Amino acid sequence: MITTVRLMRKHKVTVEALAFRLGTTQKRVRKIRNTKLDDALAVRDWIQAITGKDPGPIPEKYCVHKRQEEGELLFLRLSALCR
Repeated sequence: MITTVRLMRKHKVTVEALAFRLGTTQKRVRKIRNTKLDDALAVRDWIQAITGKDPGPIPEKYCVHKRQEEGELLFLRLSALCR
């Protein structure tokens, strides 16, 4: 699992820079670094803001079904559980 902190360090992105890129406050960035994101679209936006590259869309046939305590997202097929 790659955490927000590790990804920010790898790409040398500061809290200030990330807050500017996301159009949010530094306080919000610090909060997310400590608590994690649980929305797949928000995760995608943060990855793009940190890396500067578009990670691509979340496949439509998948949905976020369960949030694990470590902040990882578990993607399951729509046909199986998200009806």
